Order: sequence, then C-alpha cells, then structure tokens
Amino acid sequence: MPVGIVLVVNNTTRALNYHNRESSLQFKVQGRTPQQEARGVLPISKYHDDRVPYPSSNHIDITFDSGNLVQISDKDGKFSVKGPVAFTGETKAVSYGSIYNAHKYILRVDEAGGKNCSFTFLKYSDEDSIKAASTSGEIDSQSIQQAVSVTGPILMSVFV
Repeated sequence: MPVGIVLVVNNTTRALNYHNRESSLQFKVQGRTPQQEARGVLPISKYHDDRVPYPSSNHIDITFDSGNLVQISDKDGKFSVKGPVAFTGETKAVSYGSIYNAHKYILRVDEAGGKNCSFTFLKYSDEDSIKAASTSGEIDSQSIQQAVSVTGPILMSVFV
C-alpha cells in the first residue's frame, strides 16, 4: 500500500499551490489571515488520500504564489524534498524521516523568516477529527500540535 498525504496545513501568509503530477490532484490552500491568527486556527486543505509518488515515476509540486518550486516524493521509505535550500538557494534533493506503507501523513508548512519556509511531515492518530476539520477549511493550531512529527522542519528558500 502506498504512502499518502491527506491534509496540507498552510501556516504562511501566502497561497500554497499543490499539484500531484501522478494523480493529477490540484488544489490551493489560502495563506493564514490576521483573523485566523487571532482565533488560533490555521488554513488547511480538504481531506484527500493522495498517494506520494516515487521519484522515478513523478512527484508533488508545491509553490507559493509565484515562488520557487519544491518537489516531494517517496524515496526508499523517506520523504524526498527537492528545492532551493534555505539561506543558499542551491537546489538539492534531501530525504528525511521513516515512512511506512499504507500510512497517511499531514504536510505542514510554516514561514521561517526571510525567503524561507519549513516543511514538516506529521503522523496523526485521529483520522475522524482530521476529516471533520477539513470540511471547515481550518484547524485549531493546538490540535495539529498533537500529531507526531515524522521529520524535523525541512527549510527551503521558496519565497521570491
């Protein structure tokens, strides 16, 4: 069974564009507004069980507005993230975490100062609450803290 990303959390002030080149799934998650920040909620995608492709077959493209491209794939049981590395802007592919067949993950993206943002992959335990939250388009920032981090923050230089 393949690995899937089921939810994308956008903790930046810019719109995030998601495009899985293998499944053709595309969507946009708007950036966090001051009102959402004041209420302690983060914008999220709808729930999708979207297979993470192997780099030999394809990848998931993540962009912000007109920013740099980041590509995500499943390489040898790790999340492979390819894009401009934070602070240097040099394009590299790096693999992180241990991912398991049939498991489903959340991708959380946070602003990290300047042109940088961090990508973190999370494992969650309560699928029903994730599905329910995704219908509203936002999730309580405290709820997302209960998910277990599979990777540390992966810093990328994506904003232009």
